[in-house]
Amino acid sequence: MERPGPTSPGPDSADPESRASERSPQAFRLGSSRHSRSVLPSSPHILRSGLPLAVAALFSIGCGGDGGSPVGKEFPRPTNLVLLCVDTLRWDHLGTYMPADERDPDASPSIDRLADQSVVFEEAIPQASWTLPSFAAILTSTLASANGCKDLESRLPESFTTFPELFQRAGFDTFGVASHIFFRPEYGLQQGFDGYDASLAHKRGEEGWIPLSSPHVAKRAIEFLDAHAVGTDAKPFLLFVHDFDPHIPYYDHDGVGVDPSTEHARYRAEIRYTDRFIGRILDAIESNGLAESTVVCFLSDHGEAWEEHPGVRRHARSLFREELQVPFFLRVPGIEPRRVGRMVRMVDVMPTLLELFGIEPGPDRMEGVSLVPLLLGREVEIPPLVAKIELHPDQHHRRAIADDRWILIETQAGTWLLFDRREDPGETRDVAAEHPDLVAEMRAELDALQARARAEGASHEGAAAVELAPEDAQQLEDIGYGGK
Repeated sequence: MERPGPTSPGPDSADPESRASERSPQAFRLGSSRHSRSVLPSSPHILRSGLPLAVAALFSIGCGGDGGSPVGKEFPRPTNLVLLCVDTLRWDHLGTYMPADERDPDASPSIDRLADQSVVFEEAIPQASWTLPSFAAILTSTLASANGCKDLESRLPESFTTFPELFQRAGFDTFGVASHIFFRPEYGLQQGFDGYDASLAHKRGEEGWIPLSSPHVAKRAIEFLDAHAVGTDAKPFLLFVHDFDPHIPYYDHDGVGVDPSTEHARYRAEIRYTDRFIGRILDAIESNGLAESTVVCFLSDHGEAWEEHPGVRRHARSLFREELQVPFFLRVPGIEPRRVGRMVRMVDVMPTLLELFGIEPGPDRMEGVSLVPLLLGREVEIPPLVAKIELHPDQHHRRAIADDRWILIETQAGTWLLFDRREDPGETRDVAAEHPDLVAEMRAELDALQARARAEGASHEGAAAVELAPEDAQQLEDIGYGGK
């Protein structure tokens, strides 16, 4: 099975050092242990890790001033930020992530157009396979073990600093429009916004919770962009757009070219439908003269499983690739499009945006690192990924740790699965028994990283649990979070 991506070079495309590391399976890239320099080559723009962590730290903490940052020197500092977030969007259902000979030009033409103008990260991994902890990690660059967002009653404590708060303090006009119950004020994800529209999160549609979100979300986003057009006296802005539509419940859509005879087909139809409205938002950025001054960040919170692994369907129950990989790309004025063929983490979003806009980090240590060097085709050391789910009694997995090559997953039963994602991108062959030393090393690092995160979280005041009204519990049940 070939790794999903535009191209799939053979093993000879790697340099001798990369091929040598492939022959050494005990090469998990840890901060205190051995380092693997090899990556997953998948485009002409091959990037390798290998810089010392100290250098990566300079990129990570250098967001607030010029320092060694290339922003403002090698390309202009941008003025505005638009975040386009599509819920439950599996990366390989977008045309831009499909193999070149299998690419469906009708799958997501508007999103693909944006990707063609962007730096595309071909292997972006969130910190959870469901919305609340995933977005908490994106907004704060912290792990669930620190921020406490782990179940349906969790709330992001106000003591955590989100990047919209930092943009707000820097004088940006911040506005969000979202359509998921987890973006209601009581969950804490609205911190840092001057204005917020989560009205759809309270409504029931014909197919159940929630009604179609794309028309309303696009309308509010376009109204905001119109008010901030070039030539107005509007301040620099951050616009956060969250579209729920690819999430269940699925609606039937005429005219999208998909036969809705199966649930999976209806999911693909939802993506095509959502793509149309993403296109309208992109058109509004252009028509208002904002394209040359605005960073567009496109991402999702988690994917969706369709029985690629027997018994694993939808999301929030496993940490397999189909749930734990998302689309992520950045269109930055002055930076040439490219594809980055290595793993990045969604906790890296916040430090990247702070460096791009020259905004000082908050008081908390960020789990992520700035990806600005990767935007320019350079190298940066990326620490291991840590992911966790703690939601359903019948979930398959609990937590995971991964680097560019290996992923180690703890099952709900307490056993461990190890997959070589380079040789086995579908994660179908558990090789834990073949590499016991590597398993032990990765387990120890996972425990250490989570312990550090818990210690950091203990310095924050805890947040009171969200009190779910009966209708809220029913809404969560209807959209797949019932715990059954």
